[in-house]
Amino acid sequence: AYWMYCRQFEDTDDAEVDGHINSITARISGTVTGVYVEENQFVKTGQVLVDLDPRDNAVALAVAQSQLAEAQAQNQAQRPNVPVTETSTETSIASAAADVTSAQAAVAAADQNYQAALAKVTESEANSSKAQADVERYRPLAAKDEVPREQFDQVVANAKALAATVVANQASAKAAAGEADQARAQLAQAQERAEEAKQNAPRQVEMQKANVTARQAAIQTARAQLDQARLNLSYVKIRSPVDGIVAKRTAEIGQHVEPGQRLVLITQTGDSWVTANFKETQ
Repeated sequence: AYWMYCRQFEDTDDAEVDGHINSITARISGTVTGVYVEENQFVKTGQVLVDLDPRDNAVALAVAQSQLAEAQAQNQAQRPNVPVTETSTETSIASAAADVTSAQAAVAAADQNYQAALAKVTESEANSSKAQADVERYRPLAAKDEVPREQFDQVVANAKALAATVVANQASAKAAAGEADQARAQLAQAQERAEEAKQNAPRQVEMQKANVTARQAAIQTARAQLDQARLNLSYVKIRSPVDGIVAKRTAEIGQHVEPGQRLVLITQTGDSWVTANFKETQ
């Protein structure tokens, strides 16, 4: 019977009971305000082991909440700028187009005035030429006293008046030409402004949309910072993640700890096993 037993089973006097050891560390920096366990004490999952001072993290949470509210308010204020900019750019385009139409009408009117002034110059030049011809025709007659001297003087005066009219009409035509050139320059400026308004309109709208997108991204960032602040505030209470026995406690009240610093060692009681060391011939 012993021989049959030894064929199926082995024994050893070199064995030990093993288990998991959990190192409980701080996830945030802070000052220890409470320690609620001692070494060799049994603890349950979720039981508070150590408390850290929550005031700094509470302030950080309040700041994160205010930053989120500010980001939301800025986004709310920025959002109406998109339709306002769209309406404004449409108005600018329409106004620029109206200015172009008005400038075109001004150019047409200036050209008409210039053509009318040229016609007056031509007419006055013809009248002046006729008057000068009359002077030359009356001059020998007046010298022979065949026409009264007064009539000849009147013809000369009329010729001088018509010559002065020619000069005046030429000056008017020159001024009309300058006004036409000025109207064309104003038309070119109006067309340039219209083209600029047409090109800048979509850019301005896109810029406002980009600002809204940036505000929305700022909201997401502020919300993430708020979530992190809430997590940090929850980390001030350090709890046991498992059922077990406190193997080592290093936390003390008033101690300043940093993230990753070990505070408590817990040996799990619900998951243990035997590690047996056999001989090479077994």
